[in-house]
Amino acid sequence: MKLEKDKNIIRKIADHYGLECQKLKLQEETGELITASAKPDVDHFVEEMADVSLVIEQMVYLLKKESLFAEIREKKLDRKMKRIEEEGYCCVCKNLSVASYKEPCKSCFREPNRPNWERK
Repeated sequence: MKLEKDKNIIRKIADHYGLECQKLKLQEETGELITASAKPDVDHFVEEMADVSLVIEQMVYLLKKESLFAEIREKKLDRKMKRIEEEGYCCVCKNLSVASYKEPCKSCFREPNRPNWERK
């Protein structure tokens, strides 16, 4: 129920201001997000993330591209998950920091963690 109410509010705001105004608002909000990302105040950063998210939702609605947006978003999530699965990770600390699958990273590639075949 809350989700539908939020959706209706987002549409009312978007209709009130219109596409051109909200394009400018998106530029403003993304700039504020970039600035906040460089500062240590995490709560402010989260607030700016919410602002950007709300304006993006309005833009998707105003452009009448909900289906396309959802389709592209899903494809990008699938692609990222595939890339993560293909990435190598350290067999010792499980850090995603090595180029090939299941090898130790540089910080773990020392005695006694070094694989037997690499010990001299």
